[in-house]
Amino acid sequence: MKSTELTVMKGSELAQLSESLLVKGSGIIQIRVTNGEKRSLLGRKLSNALFKIAQKQGMNEDTYSTTRIELGELIQFNSNDVDKLKQAANELTSLKVEMDVTNASGVRTVGATQLFSTLLFQSSGKIHFEIPTIAKRMLSDSVKFALINMDVQGNIDSNYAYILYEQCLLYLEDGRTPELTVQEWRQVFECDDDNIYNEFKYFNLKVIKNAIEEVNRVTDILVSVQYTKVKRVVKSLFFEITKKPQYLLDVSIQDEQLRAEEKLIECGVNENVAKKLAREYEFELVMGNIEYAEGQLAEGKIKNLAGFVVEAIKNDYRPKVSPLVVKFQEQQAQSKKDAAERLKVTEREQFEQNKIAAEKNSRAGEYYETLDDDSKEKLFKDFESFLEQNNRVTLKSFKKNGIESKTVRMALLSFISKNVLNITE
Repeated sequence: MKSTELTVMKGSELAQLSESLLVKGSGIIQIRVTNGEKRSLLGRKLSNALFKIAQKQGMNEDTYSTTRIELGELIQFNSNDVDKLKQAANELTSLKVEMDVTNASGVRTVGATQLFSTLLFQSSGKIHFEIPTIAKRMLSDSVKFALINMDVQGNIDSNYAYILYEQCLLYLEDGRTPELTVQEWRQVFECDDDNIYNEFKYFNLKVIKNAIEEVNRVTDILVSVQYTKVKRVVKSLFFEITKKPQYLLDVSIQDEQLRAEEKLIECGVNENVAKKLAREYEFELVMGNIEYAEGQLAEGKIKNLAGFVVEAIKNDYRPKVSPLVVKFQEQQAQSKKDAAERLKVTEREQFEQNKIAAEKNSRAGEYYETLDDDSKEKLFKDFESFLEQNNRVTLKSFKKNGIESKTVRMALLSFISKNVLNITE
């Protein structure tokens, strides 16, 4: 979606968009703080939520109103710490920012302004705010628009990942961001005044790599970075972007065959046919063709979704998969493999530990059986003193029922093993 005039963003057009989407125009270096504290992650989410509310109410309004509940839902702020929310709000009104945007006619505008001129909280729960006209124009009158999923933004935990997500959404249709110098990207990520990131290896590891990992893990897009080197030194870079396939977003059901079967039934496919297809075809093939068929239906190119889905799966009508998707799937598969290996190691270690514990308990049990009554009484006194210092719950059970309880018996055997027989391994 593109716009060259502020008045083009009418309420009727915004109503056609999903309620969870924010339409945000911006240049590559979209907002750069020149005065005041830099935006925190909460402040960044808050500013997007307020712009979303403003778009819904009409970008030509002078003032806007919302409620603390609506705002909290948009930014997924479930805390009762209202002061923290107000602190983020105060942070926004104190910011003076520099913007660099280019509209659809190729006109570049560079300027400085406040993002929000007024932001007021009332005890009734109402919130009122104002956006300077020039800020609204600079944010709306630009060549690129990002459809920011307000549901996804709440999943992001780091500021750098949030910045990367916003920037990549602007260039999603292009499949890549512009190529900028390393210093320009430091400015984009707002870390150019942090000396530790002057050295590229730290900037790459702590900012770029971490941001990519989080964006790929929790958002609806996939991102990778490409470097341009001069004499083995990275001089510039850009990010490749693709939309994450729907089947990679749905992780609520772990069993892939069941997920595929349920999705096929949702499309109107006969239950027996759905089970057969889910069993005979790979999960990615089934889900990819379902996604393709749903797209064809939305464009009005087919009418019988169920029939076309079956045909598509059997003939594999999927468009060519993006290399980023393939890479992400490979990483997921490797992660599952690594997790399985770690589980095996843990199980082996646990088995060995249980075996050693059983041997210790056996030796302790044999020792206990050799004791006469006086020796057992002395052992119990020492055991009781030990429990007083280390385990009062077991002590209570021991005083009440002696060693009838399995828990107490196991504790006694462990005590004998460590403190009487001095078995350490």
